[in-house]
Amino acid sequence: MHTTVCWTGQDYNSIETCRLTSMATGNDINGIIDGRLENNPFNVAYFIKTNKNWETIAFNINSDIAGKPFNQYFESNRQTTESQPLSLTDVLK
Repeated sequence: MHTTVCWTGQDYNSIETCRLTSMATGNDINGIIDGRLENNPFNVAYFIKTNKNWETIAFNINSDIAGKPFNQYFESNRQTTESQPLSLTDVLK
């Protein structure tokens, strides 16, 4: 089952689109946040994978805040900041 939700930020000038895909084994959550913070643009793309109990088993976060890119990847007991970037095309699938 797919559910897509869009909303605007209360504290920051931003908009977020999130797509939740539920399966028997767990959930995939894909999202994009675009906005401005102190007159600087920011973009965050994220992917979160959970098990059927909603426990996070993996995530990938890519951000660009004021021209400074950052990537954080986590999977089970492995963590690194040097992973393959998640493309916005993949997030929107």
